[in-house]
Amino acid sequence: MSVDGRLFLCLFATQSVDLRSHLAAGRPAEAVADAVREAWQARGDRYSELREERRAKGKRQYPTVRMSLVGG
Repeated sequence: MSVDGRLFLCLFATQSVDLRSHLAAGRPAEAVADAVREAWQARGDRYSELREERRAKGKRQYPTVRMSLVGG
């Protein structure tokens, strides 16, 4: 989770789930947990596979989020 309330479901993700509305509204912890659970179950990440496909095609870079953005 980034400092601005965005949840990245993978270290290689370029999109995130915005949890700010849940946090700012003061929703109960269980409601926030439900939002995280929903996002996790609905994810369609294949980032490792997609990176390998790009590498095999001679494309070296795959768009990523900088680790410093998400606290790494």
